[in-house]
Formats: sequence, structure tokens, C-alpha cells
Amino acid sequence: MLARILIAEDDPRQAEIVRRYLQAAGWDPVVVGDGRPRSLPFAGGCPTCSCSTC
Repeated sequence: MLARILIAEDDPRQAEIVRRYLQAAGWDPVVVGDGRPRSLPFAGGCPTCSCSTC
């Protein structure tokens, strides 16, 4: 099972770059457009890690 990581990034291009790098490194990345709904993609449990680019 891959470790899930949450990416909070409002720039879609930047989010896609980060998502691809993390996926290639063996993570299971989930992207949200901003930091407010961080818990929504993980209703079944918490992410292993979260990442925000600023």
C-alpha cells in the first residue's frame, strides 16, 4: 500500500508537477486546490504526510 500525501496547491500546473514527482517517488498523492478542504479527500483516514507549496 502506498503512503498517501496531500498536496495543497492553487496553481494547477505547479500541483501537477509536484504530483508527478511524488508519484514517481512511490507516494499516492492527492491534490486539493487550496488548504481549506484538506480533510475532504481523507474522510476514511488521515494522510501520511501533507505538502503545501508557497
